[in-house]
Amino acid sequence: MTRNSQERSELASWRQAGSNMGLMLATIGFMPIVNSMTNEGTGYTIAVVVFAVLGVAAQWFSYANIKENYSSPAKAKINKKDLKASFKALLKNKPLLTLSIVNLFTFSAFNLKLTVQVYYCKYILQNTTAESLLGVFSIGMVFVSVMLAPLLTKRFDKKYVYMMAAPFGPSLTF
Repeated sequence: MTRNSQERSELASWRQAGSNMGLMLATIGFMPIVNSMTNEGTGYTIAVVVFAVLGVAAQWFSYANIKENYSSPAKAKINKKDLKASFKALLKNKPLLTLSIVNLFTFSAFNLKLTVQVYYCKYILQNTTAESLLGVFSIGMVFVSVMLAPLLTKRFDKKYVYMMAAPFGPSLTF
């Protein structure tokens, strides 16, 4: 949407905030929908359908309303040779490969933690509504980091901001 590096960092923060807002709404709202039904199986089905419809509607709204700030010439189609060369270049670029692997594990761990929370609340705490509270805390911290990321990248190099943020998980990594 922009060629300005700082603006791209800010847009990445807004993207992260929006995706985590959706995740938080789903986390908070899912189990109350399930629990409001007399049959748990039906409750899960209805909750999934509700959030799937809301997700598709949000995608369509974004598609219809987000516009680019600049125009660029149409890119040529990528052939298999170019794609293969790109992957070879990725494997030769150690910092980018490291960043890709770190992001894969960081986001996988975050999503695994959110998944395990459901079982923890249901079978250990025996309180499915506690999942909403844990989700608010887990995902809510992302919003703090979304506000901090643009401020930190204005003051420090992105590389160092990323390295400082990586131990805290995907809430600060962008």
